[in-house]
Amino acid sequence: MEENDTLVTSETVLDECVYVHLRKMAAEKGIKNIYDLRKELATVVGKDLLNRAIDDTLELIGKFNLLVLRDPEIFTTLGTAKEYGLLPHDAKIVAAAITNGITKIATFDRDFSRIPGIQLLPNQYWKEKV
Repeated sequence: MEENDTLVTSETVLDECVYVHLRKMAAEKGIKNIYDLRKELATVVGKDLLNRAIDDTLELIGKFNLLVLRDPEIFTTLGTAKEYGLLPHDAKIVAAAITNGITKIATFDRDFSRIPGIQLLPNQYWKEKV
């Protein structure tokens, strides 16, 4: 990875970041399952958790000066899922990368390692960036 490389992410990755962060914060408040979280989101406390998860994720975009790629259309996503044996969200991320000529992905998800033309950055990348 070169120092001047543009860092990009996709709408789906941001969606997943908000969700994972929200679930973690909810778990810290004793909300252990998605059904209870859904109920909590109707409350002031729940809305505050969601707002914090969104704000923290948006802050990352600014911190790393990320370019956010639009998600591909659904038929591209479904075709990518079928071609590479990926779950739909993973297929959406891969399709966004391929469509935009992205060849390097920083991820802990080893499913992406089987995609021809995609290089996974080593875990050391995260230690240097975060």
